Amino acid sequence: EKTALFIRKQLYALIGEYVDIHALSLETSMCSDIRADLVLLGDAAVGKIIQNYLHDNTELLAMKMTIGRIGFEKLLSIPEKSRVLLVNDTVQSTYDTINLLYEVGIRHLEFVPYSPHMTYSHDIDIAVTPDEEALVPSSIKKIVNIGGRVIDPYMIINILTKLDLVSNRTLRDIVFNRTDDYIPRNPQLLEVSAQSSKAEIIWKRSLKSLTKGSSPMMKGSISFFLMKLPKKFSAFRSGKPK
Repeated sequence: EKTALFIRKQLYALIGEYVDIHALSLETSMCSDIRADLVLLGDAAVGKIIQNYLHDNTELLAMKMTIGRIGFEKLLSIPEKSRVLLVNDTVQSTYDTINLLYEVGIRHLEFVPYSPHMTYSHDIDIAVTPDEEALVPSSIKKIVNIGGRVIDPYMIINILTKLDLVSNRTLRDIVFNRTDDYIPRNPQLLEVSAQSSKAEIIWKRSLKSLTKGSSPMMKGSISFFLMKLPKKFSAFRSGKPK
């Protein structure tokens, strides 16, 4: 639930003026009837669990996260070839964070995974954590908090596209004016997606000019639901608890 609320806060800051955003957790707030234009999943496995609660044709997207630029620069300051304890709240989220850091280019460090109840080598002095300092073992001498993960810009474009919110304004204000705040997981894919979205804007404008005078299409209200796979559903993850 903590993660769901954290991501809801990010979504509200990005697109709150366009959509209604609701954060749900399977642990505390599951309902029997989910009405939304788009359902965002903290974990793809949740899709199978909630499918019977969804209305027909409800679209699902698994969230893609990245790292903030400030946290990225903190990692660059750690000496090359250092062995670093990567601390997160679950085994799966720990490995997910390590994979993310390698993906965005942090390859000069050797990450050793750690979450509660895992063992580790006590010759490690540095710990890196995405805002989970309370879980860092007491033997660690230096903690590098890289902050919570942020929504990847490609994911934001995907959300805007699914909700028919792509425009020059939304691409500028929500995506590209924030490039100093985050490290894209795939800069090339982001650029291709942006160009495709801009082409779609031009196509829609052309179509609108051809159909000028016709009845406008009525849009329904937009709701966002964020789901996070809780620990009690770890049995569904083939030995990889979330």
